[in-house]
Amino acid sequence: MKVLVTYISWTGNTRKIAEAIFQEIQAEKEMKDFGEVKSLDGHDLVFVGFPIHGFGQPSDEAKEFLDKYCASKKTALFVTYSAPEDSPFVPPWLEACKEIAKGTQLIGLRDFQGQIPLEQVDVMLQSTGPKALEIARMVVHSSIGQPDASRLERARAFTREIMEKAKI
Repeated sequence: MKVLVTYISWTGNTRKIAEAIFQEIQAEKEMKDFGEVKSLDGHDLVFVGFPIHGFGQPSDEAKEFLDKYCASKKTALFVTYSAPEDSPFVPPWLEACKEIAKGTQLIGLRDFQGQIPLEQVDVMLQSTGPKALEIARMVVHSSIGQPDASRLERARAFTREIMEKAKI
């Protein structure tokens, strides 16, 4: 059995989660960013990670990757975002992730808070829109230092759950 951990990471948050997942896998494994993947031939399971940006939309790269490579493959998604995990914004974001994975054999989805990039904070603070300012206030303090040790442990636990479900 062979497992691939693949991801796209713009700020390093998703990469940190990918590394924790990869370290936990006790099978033949590879880790690659999206751009390095040419085929999933020979892989029995793929962990696919990507950030949520733009107020809840999975990246176009994630959708394209899932459509191109993961059709009918056992797939586990992991996503990162800067909002608190108990934010009311998160459930619709996760539904959007499930939607773009409909062509796969989705066997799991886990989400993790990451740290918001300072450049994004600057953009939000310059906004005159009350929603952007509300989100900035909610996100900035809770995201500092994320993903932390507890989230990395959650990633390892997620990996064990998925490996059990996939019978690998």
